Amino acid sequence: MSARRSRRRSAVLLLALLAGLGVVASACAGGGHGQLLLAEDTTVSPDQASAPTSTDIWAVDPGDEPDDDALVATDVTSPLYINDVQEDGSIARQLLASQWGGEVLASFAADGGGATYATVGTPGEDAVQIAESDSQVQTNILRRGVYVATTDGCTLARSADDIDEVGKGLCQVSEDERWVVSWPADGGELTIRDLRSGDTRTVEGDTIGAVALGAGSRVLAVQRTDEGSQGVVIDATDGDVVGRTDTYGDLQAMPVEPGSTGFVALTASRSEQGTVDGTQLLWIGTDAKVRVIDRGALMLPVRTGSDVTYVHFGDAEDDDSIRRWDSGSGERETLLGGKVGAASVGDGRIVATKDTDEGVELYRSDDRGDLVHATTAPGDASAGSSVSRVITQGDTALVQLTFGGTASLARVDLSGDDSDVPVKHWTSMLLEGVDTDGTVLITGAESDDAEQESIGVVTPSSDAFVERTTADSTGLNMIHEGVIYVTDRDADGDLTIRTVRAQGDVDGETLYTGYQLAGSTWPTDNGATQSTLISRVAVISQQQQQQQQQAQGAQGGATPGG
Repeated sequence: MSARRSRRRSAVLLLALLAGLGVVASACAGGGHGQLLLAEDTTVSPDQASAPTSTDIWAVDPGDEPDDDALVATDVTSPLYINDVQEDGSIARQLLASQWGGEVLASFAADGGGATYATVGTPGEDAVQIAESDSQVQTNILRRGVYVATTDGCTLARSADDIDEVGKGLCQVSEDERWVVSWPADGGELTIRDLRSGDTRTVEGDTIGAVALGAGSRVLAVQRTDEGSQGVVIDATDGDVVGRTDTYGDLQAMPVEPGSTGFVALTASRSEQGTVDGTQLLWIGTDAKVRVIDRGALMLPVRTGSDVTYVHFGDAEDDDSIRRWDSGSGERETLLGGKVGAASVGDGRIVATKDTDEGVELYRSDDRGDLVHATTAPGDASAGSSVSRVITQGDTALVQLTFGGTASLARVDLSGDDSDVPVKHWTSMLLEGVDTDGTVLITGAESDDAEQESIGVVTPSSDAFVERTTADSTGLNMIHEGVIYVTDRDADGDLTIRTVRAQGDVDGETLYTGYQLAGSTWPTDNGATQSTLISRVAVISQQQQQQQQQAQGAQGGATPGG
């Protein structure tokens, strides 16, 4: 499992958590109070030459012993994420395990990191394997069941006793959970499966990508031809081709939200040297008619519906902008310009940032979809900012910002004027999560002089951080129903899990010694959803991560993620 994130955090639980740049993530897991997930101490002790590379995992009520009756999985080397997809397409992410159908759904890498699994079962009993892959599994909780995608295909589990392979190769499921489209990873015949009837249809051609609309029965396939890439619109009910687009040098179908009335695609033209000359963002109708939304160096959609909101990257960072295009009128407008970024936070809403020499300005959507200023994180952000987390609970979006070498936390009121920046300019800071009542858990160091990490909260009624406890070095920390759970070392150097109340009495209680937190079966952020902010900094960061992963893979050192 890999080291936690702050510079002050020692190698406690080895979490290989890789998050890609996406339009929006999806998940929020089962109800009930849930259980803690415990792992063994995987750090190096004085009598060991190296740290253990794997651990067993137990699901326990706080204070109960991790015995054989609580065992969930063995030989786990890395937890993976589970996405519980909401009706609006937003995501609440679970780490490692979740309650589902009265059982525990788990997703993890094991066997020395050589295989990844999705399983379901009752702790203490043999779990049923839903999917296995030597690369990665992507586990999603849908209304229809648990949908697991791998590089080899996709599986739908309606229960532990009803597991069905619904596609081979690469897969994509429509937002209304009716259609699954799949195609070989290296290209080939497209298969469309109707999850309502179980019927399948095939479409000839060398398909290299596909997207199914969440409303209606249209599928956009990208097919490879001798001249380049072509978009093919298909009627999913019978597999007939509705129409074809022109052929482009490169064509990529983009993800769409549940209410989208058409497809969005990105096309690139290349020079004789193979470099990208320019890109076009396209709207492809259900009749295969194509309209150009915009042109530029690069454009990435933030949200799609009957209109498309996207980040347009100019020749220089000051020329970037957030734009909106209306499919009805064909009109395009600029919502915000400058060093900007944007994230879709569900329900058609957007949170945006703009870097200036006076701080990071934060914006939110109003009732008309325009961006209005919400608050500003003060300081010089002219060199740019990065956003590591965006968590949305109800009408509040929490944004973790880093700029000028320090970290800040902004709260954006999505429906009013109560936005603020309760944590400013910490040397290191981690937005750990949010409780059911909106209380935010923060871990970090306010200054370089801090001898310990500070662990505390920002409550909905306060405008400042309140310290609840400290630690020399921590692993995974969580908050749930007013209780903070902390992974720490005691005075004897033993790894412990202890609790402290989020408000009131600060006297804590040690629950376990020799174990560490690995997650919980209650929703990781208590039902809050997660988003990714799209910006120039985020794109560059993702490109660098991909290059590092490719280099590691070439050396045989790739880490599993999910």
